[in-house]
Amino acid sequence: MPTQKKPVLANINEAIKNMQGLPPLSRVSMFRVPEHIKKNNEKHYEPRLIAIGPYHRTSNNLKVMEEHKWWYLKEFLEDHHGAREDEYVEAMRNLVPMVKETYWGITDLENEALALIFLLDGCFILKLLIKLFFQGNLEPVFDGGWGLPLLITDLLMLENQIPFTVLDKLYEIYARDDESRSQVSNILGTTRRRLIRNPSDPLSNPDPSDSTNNTKPSNSASSSQKPSLYELIDKLLRVVEPGPSNPPQQNVIHLLHFYHLLFVPKPNRATNTVISNNEDQARSSNTYKQMRTDSTQSSIDKHFPKMIPSASELEEFGVRFKEEKRSTNFLTVSFEPWVFVETPGRKFKKVLRIPFMKELRMPCTQIDESTKTKYMNLIAFEQCNGNTVGKNLTSYLVLMCCLINTAQDVLILQRSGILQNNLRNADEAAKFFGQLNVSCYLNFEEHYLA
Repeated sequence: MPTQKKPVLANINEAIKNMQGLPPLSRVSMFRVPEHIKKNNEKHYEPRLIAIGPYHRTSNNLKVMEEHKWWYLKEFLEDHHGAREDEYVEAMRNLVPMVKETYWGITDLENEALALIFLLDGCFILKLLIKLFFQGNLEPVFDGGWGLPLLITDLLMLENQIPFTVLDKLYEIYARDDESRSQVSNILGTTRRRLIRNPSDPLSNPDPSDSTNNTKPSNSASSSQKPSLYELIDKLLRVVEPGPSNPPQQNVIHLLHFYHLLFVPKPNRATNTVISNNEDQARSSNTYKQMRTDSTQSSIDKHFPKMIPSASELEEFGVRFKEEKRSTNFLTVSFEPWVFVETPGRKFKKVLRIPFMKELRMPCTQIDESTKTKYMNLIAFEQCNGNTVGKNLTSYLVLMCCLINTAQDVLILQRSGILQNNLRNADEAAKFFGQLNVSCYLNFEEHYLA
């Protein structure tokens, strides 16, 4: 009998021994999308123009851009006349042991190969920022009508990331002053002044009267004021998400996390509300509870599914839909009594609230083909990091998926101003939210609308 157990025990010991080189799952932060979620939606999770990081490096359709990265690396190094080449390489080598274990299943990738990936991809992203915001000479492949938005979409995919520490270290070396200062300090200083002058315009043209437009390097002290990496990336993301400049004030995992911090408001757990980046407070703490069907309040409601009826069903029961114009925060959702305002004689107005007739208020949401990719990757990011970043966007989209089952639901929300559908028709919009619903998992008792 003992001889039969020995091979099993030996296999267990060998497997445990082989695990010594594997990083613990708690350190993984560069996630992949599960196959059952990605199935039939690959185009929304896999890059179409450029591979960043190790996951999609071998994709045949991205080979052309691999060659383009080498040109960007060459130009990046030439900004310092090649003087810091060894320093960049050594910095990436030093980072690899620390950040390699943040990836899922790349233990067979050699450290030198990963260091090269970080150097090549990191320098590409930084050189893109430099070209975009003060050199103004993007190549036609990026400068066309679809090129830059497609590139940014690829940069914001969950499986297409490199650690932010890579970008931070490369930029630290690049922007550092030394005795052999090149034009870098001057042009970075120019960029900062342009960012400060018009932060709400993602691609503002320089003021013709501004002396910073002079092509000659400036020797003034203000020239050495270089923009932070956060400022540059914030301005890049404003191309796809217009709004006032507001870089996050915390550590960032990668570019998608940076975008999540800009796009999704932060929860205030003490009050169970949502506060947007412009400090609007969402009036939505009891929205889900109020919108549940009456059957959930019966004596057997403790285990009844807490589902919200569709827009057409709610409309049949007298619920009115109205665009929320008091806030631009898309998470500002309220379910309140109807309010009628009477103005007899124009000298005063009377506000009449009808408690038994409800009104659902939500800010207008615009959807198009690119929105689907954005939402799917932000949802995937929240699903993978829910305990640290929250699931506020997931919560909002679950609400939208409940409201929209058919084209009729889409038309109801369109008429009320809550939804702006830029897809082909209402059927496509209903299908849009149906696809999002597959990737959303939510604890209905623990989210900002609960």
